[in-house]
Amino acid sequence: MKNILTVEKHVSLHDYDSEITTVIYPAPDGGLLAWLQVFGSFVLIFCTWGLTNSFGAYQTYYESGVLFTATSSNISWIGSIQAYLLMLVGILTGPLFDRGYFRILLMVGSFMIVFGIMMNSLSTKYYQVMLSQGLCMGIGMGFLWVPSLGICVQYFEKYRSIAITIAAAGGSVGGVIFPIIIKRLIPKIGFGWTCRVIGLICFVTLFLPAVIMKQRKLSETHRKILQLSAFKEPAYLFLTIGLFLAFTGVYIPFFYISSYANKIGGTNINLSYYMISVINASLSGRMVPNFYADRVGPINTIIVASFISGVLALVWIAIKNTAGLIVFSVLYGISSGTVVSLPPSAISSVTESINEIGSRLGTAFFFAGFGTLIGNPVAGKLINIADGEFYRESGVITGYSNQHGYIQRELRRIIRNALLVVIICLLFKKFATNGVPSWYAIRRDTLPGAIDPDNGSPIFNEAMTDFDDYNNNSSEKKDNYIVKGLFWDPACVIA
Repeated sequence: MKNILTVEKHVSLHDYDSEITTVIYPAPDGGLLAWLQVFGSFVLIFCTWGLTNSFGAYQTYYESGVLFTATSSNISWIGSIQAYLLMLVGILTGPLFDRGYFRILLMVGSFMIVFGIMMNSLSTKYYQVMLSQGLCMGIGMGFLWVPSLGICVQYFEKYRSIAITIAAAGGSVGGVIFPIIIKRLIPKIGFGWTCRVIGLICFVTLFLPAVIMKQRKLSETHRKILQLSAFKEPAYLFLTIGLFLAFTGVYIPFFYISSYANKIGGTNINLSYYMISVINASLSGRMVPNFYADRVGPINTIIVASFISGVLALVWIAIKNTAGLIVFSVLYGISSGTVVSLPPSAISSVTESINEIGSRLGTAFFFAGFGTLIGNPVAGKLINIADGEFYRESGVITGYSNQHGYIQRELRRIIRNALLVVIICLLFKKFATNGVPSWYAIRRDTLPGAIDPDNGSPIFNEAMTDFDDYNNNSSEKKDNYIVKGLFWDPACVIA
């Protein structure tokens, strides 16, 4: 019995002198069976995150009003709920996976995805699409997401990041293929039959994992649904917080790049659909950096990729043409690909016992998924796709804090302003006045600590002068002023 680790748990006499022995074989880290599990996980993620990453194509079609009429924000709730349920259900599927119910999860999840797609093909109203595409498909995807990652973790240790990276590439491949199918088939056979074609593709591909995938049974322990005790570990706690912040904004370009290209960039409507495929063509971003993650650490790799994604997202605000959007889509797809593919490796790197990987993955994604749930709908409210600026009705205008009084009387408004700045930075949104980038200026009587009016700063004084001119002019002339006061927050570089 060489290279076998035996773990024995002795129960006291009070528990009837019983003894439980669990035999744990080391991860094979290769071989035909192990790589077949990676291929099976690739297929599962192809039919889960691949469809979720393609929602921008659905968003553009739904916004056309052919099927139903709804605002961009309401439409984005469909994709956001789908993505959130994909992560939320992990709190149930993680412990079930740890207990050995992988095959049952696979069958139930596959059925719900195909059933949801077929029901979506019959939908003609907003609530019907929400139920079929948002809820049914989202829950089905959640049954497959965490188990697909847990399988890779069970079979690989030394090359774990590489295995998970290859599996996660299924999301990119699906994000490339499905938008093309949607664009090419809807004009020819209609929305309903296009959904049925996608459903048939998922039915055939999901049959393969059911045949080739096999779970290594490692644990007999019944674990809690939520591993809240894991948050006592600082590394796990801060990693989950970081993932929440990342998921709040990282998927916004995936949802809105097609509509943005169609209505702002002067892009041909056919090319605007393919912009989703371009941004999803991030195979190099999901694979090349991740090959080094086993050496430098997955968390360190995510930090670098998040910083780059944040910088690129801020660059997006100045892009006004098709060529620029294509370049942005390629670069952002590469950097964000690392951000969304490495969290499973990062979570496993701070997990001591492999027997807990399913529960800890589910718990982390349960909390991190809230970012996905709120980020895209909020972006839909703030962004006016027609001209690329914030909705003025959202209250996000230059000099918003100019109306506020002293800190002692206006503390609640001050906190609201500060949170608003952080949220906007996280959402990578458009700061522009007639196409000229402008930043938040904080009035001296609102946040005096941000810019000290007594230090004789010419930038501050000039900014305050602009504020006075801004408030004394009509709304038609306000667009001519560019605020020069700057407020910087580290959250601006979090993707």
